[in-house]
Amino acid sequence: MKKSGMAGMAALLIGLVLAFASTAFKSADSAKLDMLIFEYAGPNYSEANVEDESKWQLAPEGEACSQDDEKACRIAVDQSFVNNPSSPTATLKSSLNIQAQLNSATSTHFVESTADEQAVISNTEY
Repeated sequence: MKKSGMAGMAALLIGLVLAFASTAFKSADSAKLDMLIFEYAGPNYSEANVEDESKWQLAPEGEACSQDDEKACRIAVDQSFVNNPSSPTATLKSSLNIQAQLNSATSTHFVESTADEQAVISNTEY
């Protein structure tokens, strides 16, 4: 009786571990689906323009930028930071709070951080 009880307990533990693991992966996948990509469309790469959420446009999914921290390029953000996320004219909310940093070699600004801790920031070369 003790052996069957131990086997049952082991089976229960394995089941719980598998259930937790599959839920964790589903959560990560669904989180990616809630992200929207925006591309910088400002007139120049000044700090004020890069940090201005209205200077970013909804972009089609595609390749990320080169990852060089020289100028702003793209950011992927959670839909909670987007006005009308299901619209083709979705815009960023000011609550995204984009923070830009100067690249002194090029005198341009790139995105350093946002209020969305899960944002994927993709800067590029000048």
